Amino acid sequence: DKLLQYYKGEHSILNRTKNSNAPNNKIVCNHAKEISDTATGYFIGNSISYTGKNIDTIIDWFEIADIDSVDMAIAKDMSIYGLGFELVSMSAEKVPTPKSYRISPKNAFIVYDDSVEHNTLFAVYYYPTYNDNNEVNGYKVYLYTEKQIILYKTKKNLNDAVEVSKTKHYFGAVPVIEYSNNDEQQGDFEQVITLIDAYNLIMSDRVNDKEQFVDALLLLINSALGDNEEETSESLKLLRENKVLMLSENGDAKYLINTFDESGIDILRKAIESDIHKFANVPCLSDENFAGNASGVAIEYKLLGLEVITKIKERYFKKGIKKRIKLYNAINIIKGGDANVNIQ
Repeated sequence: DKLLQYYKGEHSILNRTKNSNAPNNKIVCNHAKEISDTATGYFIGNSISYTGKNIDTIIDWFEIADIDSVDMAIAKDMSIYGLGFELVSMSAEKVPTPKSYRISPKNAFIVYDDSVEHNTLFAVYYYPTYNDNNEVNGYKVYLYTEKQIILYKTKKNLNDAVEVSKTKHYFGAVPVIEYSNNDEQQGDFEQVITLIDAYNLIMSDRVNDKEQFVDALLLLINSALGDNEEETSESLKLLRENKVLMLSENGDAKYLINTFDESGIDILRKAIESDIHKFANVPCLSDENFAGNASGVAIEYKLLGLEVITKIKERYFKKGIKKRIKLYNAINIIKGGDANVNIQ
């Protein structure tokens, strides 16, 4: 939930409270979304191409399933949550075909055995159901095994699940695929959330400082604006309108302001922003390092970190695609297709 909130711009700075009289600007600079969108676009901005033999039917099914959109949605989940899930099922058309769907990592998990191969035992996909008042009144829970899809329903929580139906499927394996973003299953911006919070804090307090500067106090020395509250209020009104202040002999006036080191704050801001991109391994493509006069070698060096995390993503994504192809090919064989399918 926190990772999704940060991607959507709902950062912790929005919950900051201060004294009611003090400025409390809450500025969100959404580096989380920038990092995730850049990494996802670089990773899978171009459609995956397939080559091999006896693959025409499966490629046609991929097109029917709009597999490019599914791949992009899963890659985005990987970037945000650290993992993504794909559900393969048969379409509801007159001539059913295999079809892939992205399901949220917030509502799915896979259970593996304790062997060194970590074989898949079963998968679970669940989501809440609502009544007419938009209140949660239970859950639907789908349990996927190698041969069956078992539906459970609950009333209030997941502890009172009741089996509703069992349906046989013909994929020959658990039809839910898990895609990892990396070995630790961490999102692309997960390790720099504290730096993002620090950046938001600096930007918010810079605006607060400016606001306090504008609201500086006027200090009068050996002078007064009036003998009573009414005269003082009238004098303040004339001062705002005419911008003229009459002082008594030896009188003086000046503003009491908070001074702040703007250049020092800007150096700190740039350092934090640099660390955000450095530790996320996703460069800021809009900075001066990617100007038109930069050499190809310089740009390649700047993209080195992004290339590294992209290679890791590719390694895990290929494993998932191979499982997808096996599931599709199981149906292809049942429909009389060639069992000797080889996709690269």
